[in-house]
Amino acid sequence: MKKLNSIFFLIFIIFLGCKKKIEEPFQDQYLLETYQSFLDGMILDCPTDTSEFYFKAKINGQETCYYDGIDGKNLYFSITSKYTTVSPNTSTANPSYPVKSATLSMLNEPFVQAEDFIHIGFPDFAFERDTVEYLDSIFAIEYHQVKSELEEPDRFEVELRMIDLVKENAGVYFPISTRFGNQDDSYIRFRNVEQIREFGHVYYSIEMEVVCSLYHWPQYGKEGLWGKVEDGIFVAKFLAKYKE
Repeated sequence: MKKLNSIFFLIFIIFLGCKKKIEEPFQDQYLLETYQSFLDGMILDCPTDTSEFYFKAKINGQETCYYDGIDGKNLYFSITSKYTTVSPNTSTANPSYPVKSATLSMLNEPFVQAEDFIHIGFPDFAFERDTVEYLDSIFAIEYHQVKSELEEPDRFEVELRMIDLVKENAGVYFPISTRFGNQDDSYIRFRNVEQIREFGHVYYSIEMEVVCSLYHWPQYGKEGLWGKVEDGIFVAKFLAKYKE
């Protein structure tokens, strides 16, 4: 009987060990070290030159600015397609379906290794929905909530991003994001919006407020609050739809 109990105990210990290994997320040492080096090298400031379109805010109490056409930064609006599910789990009972996502960024073109930039993701919308109709519905609402979890597709997401351009890892970005922590005091507010039609194209001129908290992604070895974005203002004009 003692021998049988010992066998059961050994199986239980092995099970616990396997369970612990499964629950621990895989962490690549290169990514951990790269993320830390990116954080160590980050300099938040404002350039001497300015331009008409920009994002500026206090980030961790430091005045931070990204100006269109200055220091390699460029205003960029895009619509992308992706597949999503009702819940995080993918199965035959929870099929994926296509949606579209709009993003507004002030990024480097071309990208620069470790250079930080602001990236704002709009709520997902139905694949068949007209982009202009969707944006009109978004801009008609003054205040919007900010995403704090991946399972909140109807909210805005704010990130500081840094890109790794080394050959083996080219294109991997390191996000410091709202979706990794609490956003109870965060919001997106559209202060001014104007739809402009020029030569059959549809443009928007917007001014939006951004207030949020940014968190580390645990996959890269750090957890919890990285910092706060306060008094954020994004002024932009972008092409939403080409002439059909």
